[in-house]
Amino acid sequence: YRTKIVARSQNNKMHTIISWSIPLGNNILLSYIFAYGLGNHINITSILLPTIGILFIALGNYMPKTQRNRLVGIRIPTALNNDINWFKTQRIGGLMFVVGGFMMIGGGFLGMISEFWTIALMILPLVLITVVPIIYSIRSSHKA
Repeated sequence: YRTKIVARSQNNKMHTIISWSIPLGNNILLSYIFAYGLGNHINITSILLPTIGILFIALGNYMPKTQRNRLVGIRIPTALNNDINWFKTQRIGGLMFVVGGFMMIGGGFLGMISEFWTIALMILPLVLITVVPIIYSIRSSHKA
């Protein structure tokens, strides 16, 4: 229990962003549901993808500043075992979150043109955000 309190105090900004993203996302989704119920047909991907993209950009900006913990960040064993690997992994992960966030924002706008771009710019950022930091962390741990 004590480790959770210490980790939360060290990474307070990340927890604030995560805590506020849930009610914000719910309000956006409820607004869409009410608009749809009133007869306004809005493309949900043009709203949700940019919103998720903005969230990823905000998380990516704070990720390199997080201390090693088991609550937030890219928490794979190779990063958790070494402080240097942790900071390198969070740095590359933060960069991927920002790049993926901008791709999702673009996907929301290009989604109005083509459904292919919506799907591509939704899946590709998620692959970047997950795969690149994991491979980087594993390679970095083998070099050390």
